[in-house]
Amino acid sequence: MTNQHLIKKRAFLSLICAGLVAACGGGGNTGNQGTTATGQTGSSGSSGSPGSAGSSGGTSTNAQVPSIETQPADATVATDSSASLSVTASGADPLSYQWRRNGVAIVSATSATYTTPALAVADGGSKYDVVVTGSGGSVTSSVATVTVTLHSGFNRLIGLQKTAGASDGDSTSALFNAPAGTVTDTNGNIFVADAGNFAIRKISPAYAVTTLAGQAGASGFQDGTGSGALFGGTGEWIGGHVLNGSTPVPTSDTTVRAPQIVSLDTDQNVLLADAAHNVLRKVTQAGVVTTFAGTPNTPGTSDGATSTALLNLPLNVAAGGTTTYFVDVVLPATSSGSGENYSIRKVTSAAQASTVSRAWTSVVNEPIAGLAFSAGTLYFISSATTTAASNGLYRLNQDGTATILAGDTGSAVPMLLGSPRFLTAGGDGMLYVVEGPLTKIYRVSPTGTVTLLFDYSSSGLPGALGGMSVTGDNKNLLVTIDNALFLLPLPN
Repeated sequence: MTNQHLIKKRAFLSLICAGLVAACGGGGNTGNQGTTATGQTGSSGSSGSPGSAGSSGGTSTNAQVPSIETQPADATVATDSSASLSVTASGADPLSYQWRRNGVAIVSATSATYTTPALAVADGGSKYDVVVTGSGGSVTSSVATVTVTLHSGFNRLIGLQKTAGASDGDSTSALFNAPAGTVTDTNGNIFVADAGNFAIRKISPAYAVTTLAGQAGASGFQDGTGSGALFGGTGEWIGGHVLNGSTPVPTSDTTVRAPQIVSLDTDQNVLLADAAHNVLRKVTQAGVVTTFAGTPNTPGTSDGATSTALLNLPLNVAAGGTTTYFVDVVLPATSSGSGENYSIRKVTSAAQASTVSRAWTSVVNEPIAGLAFSAGTLYFISSATTTAASNGLYRLNQDGTATILAGDTGSAVPMLLGSPRFLTAGGDGMLYVVEGPLTKIYRVSPTGTVTLLFDYSSSGLPGALGGMSVTGDNKNLLVTIDNALFLLPLPN
C-alpha cells in the first residue's frame, strides 16, 4: 500500500472516531454548570457546552419549586380573639411550612394553617407570611395583615395580665409587673409607673417597650440616667400619732413603696412622687433622673425653697403649667390627734427660684385619693373615713378654698356613690372617677354633671386596678389591671 493510501486511511479513521466521541458527549475535560428547576446547580457533561437536567453527564433532578395556589388572606379580629391564616401549595412531596410574623419565624408554626394566640391591641397591623419548602426549593407567600379592632369592654393593649416580668420588646415579649399610673405625651408615647419593677417604662406609638429609668427589682434612692437611677423601697415618715410633745418624730415606714402616679410637665418630662424617700423626681425623655423637690430620706412638712423644703410621704402628683401639685401628710393640730391630715402642696417654678407651699389641707383622716389638672384647674377626690358626706370630687379654687362638685349621700351636689379611689382628666376637660369598691366608673363635667358610664357591680372588674388615664385622643380610658394595660372605649 502506498504512503498516499495510508495517509488517506488514517484521516478517514480519525474522522470516524471524532464523530463517535462527539456523539457520546465527550471532548474537553471542563464543562459549564447547569441550573436545575430548584435553583440548585448540578454538573453537566464533559463537553464544552452546558448540560441539561437529567442529561447523561449531570446529577440534577426534575423536581420543581413549590407553587402557592392560595395565598394567606388579610384578617380582622376583635381584641383578645385569634386570627386564622392558611395557605394552599402544590409541589413534590413532602412540603414543609414555616410561618413568620413581621419577618421572624414563629415557633411551632409549621403546618399549612396557623392560628395566632389571643391578640392584643398592640398586635394590630402585624404582617404574616409563610415559607413553603419542597425537594425542589422554597417559595415565600405574599403578606397577610391582621387588624385588631376594639370591643366595648376592656381591651388588652399590651402585657400579659397573669404574667409578671420586666422584659422589654414588642407586644409578643414585653412584660410588666403591677403597673400603676400612666400618662401619654404629645407624641403618643405612653409612660408607665411599673411599680413592681421600681421602674418607669416607655411604650412608643409602634408599641415598642423600653425601660426609661430604674432597674427591674432594685429599689433605693439614686439620681442618674437609665438603669443608673433607683426609685422606691422603704424609708421613714412622720405619722400624726407619733409626737414628742408637739415635735414630730420620724418612724420607720415598713411598707415597700414604688412609683405609682406619673404626670408630665410642659417640657414633656415625667414627674413622680417617690414616697419612700420623701421627694419628687423628674425623668427626662432621655431617661435622666433628678430630684426637684424635697430632701432625700428626710421627712418633714416645712415649706420654702425646693432645696430646703421637706416632704412627708408624698403620694400623688399632677402637673399644670409651671406648677406641680402633690399630696402628702401633715400633722393634726395637737398632740392628742389620732390620725393624719392630708395636704395638697405645690411646687411653683419661677425664673429665679422654685418654692414649695401649701395649697389646701383636709380634716383629720380624710385621705386625698387622687389629683387631676385640667384647663388650668386642679381637681381632687376625698375618700373620707369620718363621714361619707365628705366623700367626693372637689375643685380647688384660686383663693385656696375647695368646692365639692359631686359627692356621696348627704351632699347637696350631684350623687357620686361610694368612696372615690381613682381620678383622671381628659384633654376635653371631662373628669373620670372610679368609686370604691371599684365597680363603677363615672364621667363628671367641669360643672358637676355626673354620668355613670360603666357598672361592674355584678361581675366586678377583671382584676386589680392599678391606675387610670385618658388616651391622647380622648376616646379611651387607659387602665392598668394586674400586669397588663387595657383600653376601655368611652361612649360619646
